[in-house]
Amino acid sequence: MRDLIKASQNDVMLESR
Repeated sequence: MRDLIKASQNDVMLESR
């Protein structure tokens, strides 16, 4: 579950760039 959240945050950070 935590990995899924981390992956989601990574996607958001990539889109934020």
